[in-house]
Amino acid sequence: MAQLDIFLDEQDVVELVESLIARSCYFVPDLHYSCPSIEEWKIETAEQFLTCRVQKRASLFFALSPEFVRCPLEFLSFEKEGTKRFFINQKSGGPTLDLFLPPRFAENGVPHLSSGFVGYHAKYWNTVTKTMEASPGSLKTLFAEISREMRKRGELKQATRRTYIVGPHTLNAARAGLVLTNPAVK
Repeated sequence: MAQLDIFLDEQDVVELVESLIARSCYFVPDLHYSCPSIEEWKIETAEQFLTCRVQKRASLFFALSPEFVRCPLEFLSFEKEGTKRFFINQKSGGPTLDLFLPPRFAENGVPHLSSGFVGYHAKYWNTVTKTMEASPGSLKTLFAEISREMRKRGELKQATRRTYIVGPHTLNAARAGLVLTNPAVK
């Protein structure tokens, strides 16, 4: 998986989402759905994105665009308390640009933020042709553009064996006491 490891607080998340929307993307959260359709939670604005993050406590989102989507996402199902629910099977359909953007949390009254990522899988299951296929060049280009943009705006921080991009608003929050954790960075 091509992946950019990040720390993004809310304002940095908004800027990332708006940048992707400006590039013809929309989003689908990794939730349990009442039917096997993305229409239930298709997100097309930053406001909808933030509302979903808060109301549904969603952290993982799939970005899709007519520029790189080749086939429908695959839904799998399970039954809970007599009700059939559905979820998106990762790497099956799309392909997608995956965004893992955990929200702040408090530990002993101190605000913390865990690391997240933006990434895509080199191969995905095409739900139409029923074969594994390479992700299209347009998805790779989008990932490269977003990565460059984030590196330019943010700051590189080293933790253990990984390097993280910390968004500019997140850096300011960290200077004011926000703890960047999982892993810890200084």
